[in-house]
Amino acid sequence: MKTRIVSLLISVCSAHVATAEPAHLPSELSADQILKGESPFPPSPVMEFLVNNQGLSKARLSKVPPPGVHPRLLISPEDLPDVRRRLKETNVGKALYATLQKRLDGTLRDPKNWGSEFYNRLAQGDTKAVNALVKEHKGMPPGIGHYQPFLYAIVMEAFDALISDDKPRGEKAAAAISTYAEMIRPGIEAAGELPMGDDSWRAKTSGPKTGSELSDQ
Repeated sequence: MKTRIVSLLISVCSAHVATAEPAHLPSELSADQILKGESPFPPSPVMEFLVNNQGLSKARLSKVPPPGVHPRLLISPEDLPDVRRRLKETNVGKALYATLQKRLDGTLRDPKNWGSEFYNRLAQGDTKAVNALVKEHKGMPPGIGHYQPFLYAIVMEAFDALISDDKPRGEKAAAAISTYAEMIRPGIEAAGELPMGDDSWRAKTSGPKTGSELSDQ
């Protein structure tokens, strides 16, 4: 499931391949000039640095699984038993997991919230119905927190499916993310054509030189 999700997101993010030199302001060096060492600044002096591993528990660093084995980002399969244990047995784990369930109940499971229908239609791959809902509600379902768009709820659902070892729920979340990725692809490609479109941070800044207020990035 995670392989499919990561591949889809990479595909969407790399769908637009710039054919020209990356955009930059007139007073700036191009990416090629920087890579060739044409910076007008003097070379940086060699700085001594030290690595302090005091307090680091290397035993908590799990091994990276072989290619194709998931999860492999942040945690590995060998970590799952302990993650599940902590969510069930520790006070912090129980509190966090209860909050997760509460947020999922309010976003994906409550029939009174149109986000639940939006999620189901995404999982069905019904782009016509999804676009109709977006049009009816004049936009995507509202974000669920700071820096947390509605998609974050589906990410939490995927995590919960992994923790509970619920394959059908995981496949549903993967299908929903697949449809979502295809739905936002045109906006991402259009954003790549905007001034500074190759720089997601500056493209988000309004102004004639550094981007557009309507950037979908």
